[in-house]
Amino acid sequence: MRSQTVPRVAAAAAALAVAAGVVAAPASAVQAGGKDGPRLVDKAVVPTVRAGVAKWVKTWWTSRSDVCDLRVTVTGDDVAALTYPSNTGSYTSLSRSANLAGGDFDYTAFRVTPDADAAGFITLQVSVSYTKRPAGTPGPGSGGDEASCSGHRSHRATTARLYVRPRS
Repeated sequence: MRSQTVPRVAAAAAALAVAAGVVAAPASAVQAGGKDGPRLVDKAVVPTVRAGVAKWVKTWWTSRSDVCDLRVTVTGDDVAALTYPSNTGSYTSLSRSANLAGGDFDYTAFRVTPDADAAGFITLQVSVSYTKRPAGTPGPGSGGDEASCSGHRSHRATTARLYVRPRS
């Protein structure tokens, strides 16, 4: 029970902190693509994973502006295998759609298998590409055409941390 409750509480607390303006965007994300696009809510990937064992994990995202066609890829030196959902294949996207309205929150998921000898926090390199909708364009959740996605294509790179429990 604890393993499912802790990530939910952590995600809710992170979302509230961001909504209240308490948590700043990671510096690397701001430097790489401006402050309006999608950014990690928290640099922690949830839940924790056991070394050598595959598990689906999440990264939580928010954005100050409406974005569409959001695609995330992840790599890591201490990762034996990493796969994405079957409907996207070479990347992961948001849980509800590839769109994220400004001020909204959503997560991406991927299946990670840490190296068998990994333990403690490992660093994952996270790359996100997205299209920022032009101002005044109907976007996600505004009754606009969710299928159309036009605007400036941007890329951003940041890091996230995944806690790996040692094999026992």
